[in-house]
Amino acid sequence: ESATKSCAYVILRGCVRILERTTSGRNQNQLYYKEDLCSGEMFDEDILTGNHTRIIEAQAMSDVDLAVVEYVDFMRVQGREASGIMSVDNKIEFLRMVSIFRSWDEHLIAKVAAVAMQKE
Repeated sequence: ESATKSCAYVILRGCVRILERTTSGRNQNQLYYKEDLCSGEMFDEDILTGNHTRIIEAQAMSDVDLAVVEYVDFMRVQGREASGIMSVDNKIEFLRMVSIFRSWDEHLIAKVAAVAMQKE
């Protein structure tokens, strides 16, 4: 689904096909295959740091559960990381405070924290 919000997505279950729009040239605004992502991977994280505008579309390849990482939550985590106090355990603890993660099992929260660590 195409969206204009400032958020990224973590794939919790299933696979997603990422399509990218061309922004110039003869075939401007056409979609082409970029990559397939599966459980534990994240997409659209660059939009959170202002590195690009959203020019991708994601199509579910199967039943998919996604976690939405909102810009305000991302910036809160970034602020703690910049101060040097955000360990893996701190990230898990922080994620538990985010409303969408409150009811999640420990292993799912740890998986999201691990994805965040890989992106650093």
